[in-house]
Amino acid sequence: MLDRASTFADPEIIKTLQQDFIPVAIDQFKQRRQKDAEGEFWRKIAGQSPRNNFNSTTQGLFAASAGGTLLAYNNNRGPDKTKELLRKALGAASKESGSKARPLVVKKPDPRFLHKAPEGMRIARVHAKVLGGQTPTDNFWKKIASHATSHDTLWITAKEELAIARDRKIPPSLARRIALFHLIDNTRGEPSFWDDDGIKKSEFRIDEKGNLTGKVHLVKKDKSTGYEADLRGVIKFKGNTLTRFDLVAHGDYWGESKYTKGAPKGRFPLGVSVRLVDGKSPYDQIPPQGAKSWWQNYLKE
Repeated sequence: MLDRASTFADPEIIKTLQQDFIPVAIDQFKQRRQKDAEGEFWRKIAGQSPRNNFNSTTQGLFAASAGGTLLAYNNNRGPDKTKELLRKALGAASKESGSKARPLVVKKPDPRFLHKAPEGMRIARVHAKVLGGQTPTDNFWKKIASHATSHDTLWITAKEELAIARDRKIPPSLARRIALFHLIDNTRGEPSFWDDDGIKKSEFRIDEKGNLTGKVHLVKKDKSTGYEADLRGVIKFKGNTLTRFDLVAHGDYWGESKYTKGAPKGRFPLGVSVRLVDGKSPYDQIPPQGAKSWWQNYLKE
């Protein structure tokens, strides 16, 4: 989020990437672990950098040839440092022999890492934003972080879609998934999710007109982090097919996790929105954050 609002909002960087590079964004958490051709290709590139311990993170900005030769690397934030990386990569690329790279064919993808929604899955976009309580600051990076909007995706199974259409109720599996993995402050980094025992209240009601109301109360075991929110939304169908699934949670949040430091002090307002999409955008094919390391638990019935 910090990079999107700074480095990759810079017009010069955007132009250079569009004209001279093929930008690729990956989740290195998966690629450095994958036992397949894609994982091997990533480890080949990252192994040429200082981030060559695949039992740890390989996070950073990498520029490589199509054949997997590392041209430049850094793990620094900011437009100026990224421009220098791009200049270095272009200079190194001009010295390449120009040998033709073979297409990367992944014949047997590592089944442990799900890269797209299973067949029949409906997809919704999820955004969270802190709506107040931030401490005023002149620090460029802290200002971006304090006003960031997170991006995630929610999976709704075909079975759940049918259950909503038939019973006009949010099935327990979907209510659990939304509460545990999506009603979270992930605006400053990767969150730690709630536990099942942390769901103190989870109420979803749909009236005859398709209006959704409810309440949630979520809290960590040590009570250091929690969220109490009201729910409002609209659900619409055509036959048994969802045509609209809009949901907004708004309430008081408190606390932070290891990788989401910098939360406002005490209780602060947090809003979370969920909106059904057609799933045709490449963005929509990014798996939910909560499904990253144990997708069976994410889709638990």
